[in-house]
Amino acid sequence: MHAQNDIWISSQELQNLPVTGAAWDKLKSEADKPSGIPNLSDQNDSANVRTMAKALVYARLGEESYRNAVISSCMQAIDSEIGGRTLALGRNLAAYVIAADLVDLPEPEDSQFREWLRRTLTEELDGRTLQSTHAERPNNWGTHCGASRIAVALYLDDTTEVNQAAAIFKGFLGDISSHSDFMFDDDLSWHADSLNPVPINPLGAMKDGRMIGGVLPDEQRRAGPFSWPPAQENYCYEGLQGVLAQAVMLSRAGYDVWNWQDRAMLRAFTWLHEEADFPAEGDDTWQPHIINYYYGTNFPAPVPSRAGKNVGWTCWTHGQTIPANQKPIVTTFYPTGGSETTAVTIYGFYFSNSTQLRFNDTSDLSYVIESDTKIRAYVPSGASTGTIKVANPYGTGESTASFAVTAEPVLRVTLMMQGAYFSSGMMNTTLNQNGDIPLTSPYADAPETASAIPGDAVDWVVLEARYTVTGQVPLKRSYFLRKDGFVTETDGTTIDLALPGIPSGDYYVSIRHRNQLLAITATRVSLFAGQNAEVDFTTGLSQFYNPSSAVELEAGIYGVRAGDADGDGYLTTGDYTVWYNSFRLAANGYEPGDFNFDGYVTAEDYNLWLTNALAGSASFSQ
Repeated sequence: MHAQNDIWISSQELQNLPVTGAAWDKLKSEADKPSGIPNLSDQNDSANVRTMAKALVYARLGEESYRNAVISSCMQAIDSEIGGRTLALGRNLAAYVIAADLVDLPEPEDSQFREWLRRTLTEELDGRTLQSTHAERPNNWGTHCGASRIAVALYLDDTTEVNQAAAIFKGFLGDISSHSDFMFDDDLSWHADSLNPVPINPLGAMKDGRMIGGVLPDEQRRAGPFSWPPAQENYCYEGLQGVLAQAVMLSRAGYDVWNWQDRAMLRAFTWLHEEADFPAEGDDTWQPHIINYYYGTNFPAPVPSRAGKNVGWTCWTHGQTIPANQKPIVTTFYPTGGSETTAVTIYGFYFSNSTQLRFNDTSDLSYVIESDTKIRAYVPSGASTGTIKVANPYGTGESTASFAVTAEPVLRVTLMMQGAYFSSGMMNTTLNQNGDIPLTSPYADAPETASAIPGDAVDWVVLEARYTVTGQVPLKRSYFLRKDGFVTETDGTTIDLALPGIPSGDYYVSIRHRNQLLAITATRVSLFAGQNAEVDFTTGLSQFYNPSSAVELEAGIYGVRAGDADGDGYLTTGDYTVWYNSFRLAANGYEPGDFNFDGYVTAEDYNLWLTNALAGSASFSQ
């Protein structure tokens, strides 16, 4: 008779679990169904997890009928993988091994089972073996095969095989010194470092200002190249099915897997929840029970949950979370520096009951706990360069890196608007003279209020700093546009604009107005802490991302075209509709259809729109 290795869980542990409740009822219901004929060549066969259910019920209740069913299924599974692929074998095999371990296969069945298990490690299926797939594939193929490989090795007491598999698993989590022979897809856009790709992105990895630490790039790319917000790609959870199964078995064998590579598995799970906004669904709902059990977290974990493709029933076996009672752990933050009021996202663990957050020794009283693993904070006034500290009743966690408190970048912008242009490098201030400009900016996404309207103000505009031309805008702020083309603070005189809260970097700078086309710089502008930058849209069409969005107003002076009443960056019938609705009512004052800033909606505004629309004018390339 086989001596139990407690590969997944021990019979002794199961005796402490309840035989009532939704989790048990789900498990027992599955165990009471007919076993079905095992087919390890079918990657969608569910007889494996049903066999595992029968083994768990037997180990808890001791009823021989369940054991006999498991023994029969294990024997029928032998050689049923022939003709299939390693993915099918990888998905199916682990559950049979765990089940066999729980019921103590008798002789001669155990010897036959062992001989077969030894063959499964190296038999070739569709050009691959269980071992080679584990070592080469940085996705669900490799993780499922790794889980079954580890289950087999533990059952056979093959320490060498377990050690080799553990080294590959550590490499999968990101330790290239442990293993680095994975074969990646050509699309490397989701990797933190495309020259040194790893199956799980490292701690703190960023791309275009977005957190990608914890991403499984070879799974996420199935939804397409890098973009934001990220697609909710279910293959990421499919890959984690094999990852978590490997982790449970290796941890029971004495490996410190849960802490490897800066808690890579928790980071992967957290990214799916926090960044992709994608909780586990369907046959992945067994996974949060494992994460919560080993990390003391509180991810949504349905009871009952569904079994996975390889293992399951964790809402019963691992439904009790190990109390955390731990001080916060600060793993990383972004940006790595900035001026006062800069928004900083802090990542880590055990944040839920945090009571204090400090930049060096200066408290931020406005921080927001977004989840157990993420805090949104703001650099407080008076802060100096130093570590970030988060405290809760159990202690204080401190970042290893320092946050660099810096001076704000300063930007000077000059822009002319066709609709308001008068002559000699000046725009009209008719709306201002009529008292039509409101004290509060009309842009809801960039609120700002002035104590008074400066005498030379033409109108409110929004200055934006963009990571990309069409989106990802870390800075939006309302300013006044002065009649000489300078963008100013609300005092109407300050033209050197301090940009609070923006991470240092290269950005497209844009100026947005309520009825003129969006002006976007042709190239990125460097906005770095303590440095001055300047953008002058008036000097030529080449200053604009799409030259068709601008027009020469008089010799050597250029401005953005009028007529974009609906603010979509294009001149279309939608803008005409806005104009017409105001025109037929003889509207006047601060109207979106007043393209020439004279305080009235007239045919002159229509003609201005029509001329530009016929010219194919747009802020973006068409």
